[in-house]
Order: sequence, then C-alpha cells, then structure tokens
Amino acid sequence: MILAEKFVRPVTDTILVMNSSDYSIAKKYNLYKKNLYSINGMGINPCKFPFCTTQNQIYFREKCNISQNDFILVYVAEFSKRKIQKFLIDSIKKLKTQGYSNIKLYLLGDGMLLDEMKRHSESLAINDNIIFKGYTKEVCDYYNISDVCVSSSRIEGLPFNIMEAMSTGLPIIASTIKGHIDLVY
Repeated sequence: MILAEKFVRPVTDTILVMNSSDYSIAKKYNLYKKNLYSINGMGINPCKFPFCTTQNQIYFREKCNISQNDFILVYVAEFSKRKIQKFLIDSIKKLKTQGYSNIKLYLLGDGMLLDEMKRHSESLAINDNIIFKGYTKEVCDYYNISDVCVSSSRIEGLPFNIMEAMSTGLPIIASTIKGHIDLVY
C-alpha cells in the first residue's frame, strides 16, 4: 500500500480509506498531498440480509433437515491463502477430538485452494463436520441456519461477509486484523 501511495502522491489531491488502520498508516507516512478522508466502506443492503429470529432459525433448520442440536459456524470467502480456511478446518478437528462432535463448519465460496481444503478435511476424517457449499448467491440462507459467523482472514478492507452476518444478527468470531476491528471490536 505505502509504495503505491507514495508514487502517486504528487498527482493526487485526496486519499480515501475505509478502515482506521489504513487511516493511521496514511497519516503516519504522510501519504496524502492535500486531503485524507476515512469513509465507511461500500456497505450492504440490509433488506437482503434481514434479522433472523430464533423461530426463523428453527424453521430454516427444519426445512434443511439440520439438527437443532448442531452448532453451526459459517464462513463466506474465496478459498485463497489470505482467507486461511485451513486454520478453521484444523480448529474443527481439535474441537471434535475434545468431544464437540455436533459442531459443523459451512464453507461457502470457491477459489484456488478449494480442492486442497477438501483433501485436507478428508485427511483429518472430519468430512461430516466440514460442509463445502461452493459459490452460492443464497448466502443469507446459510446465515439463517448458523449460530456464529467466523472469519480467519489475514487481510481485509471492510469485509462484506461480516457486515452481512451482522445484519442478520449473527455473533461474529474474527481474526484481529484491520477491517474486522472496524466492525467487531
């Protein structure tokens, strides 16, 4: 980030950032010529991600033949090195060995590492606990059956998946990085 901004600084009047970490970096390294503004990101349409009541969650789980006793985590993200699904898969394995056999992780998205993560899940013998759904436009349906939204990303701007999940009322467990800390912490 810093190199690109320093390069274009002489011909740029204004820098817009969408999280507090980028704002601090821009101030610290004087990356702006005239104006520096922090904006609230691009946002989501909350009408597409309505609040989900407990009754609605029960209904959606029954509709999908999902046990009310299952504890469901959901992560909506591309399968890439920066999203670190492997960390979540390994965590599910640890929880399962500690006796939490009813925990399920729904992974939505596609990408370069999808097949590798499927093989990794298979090698840990936790295929019943890790559900790969691929790319879907029906993200809200998965928020509605879930107990918690998780994000293990190592890099974010202002993450849509967290904003969407928050709109439905889901609790969030996320890595402590820029973008996440602007929404969750």
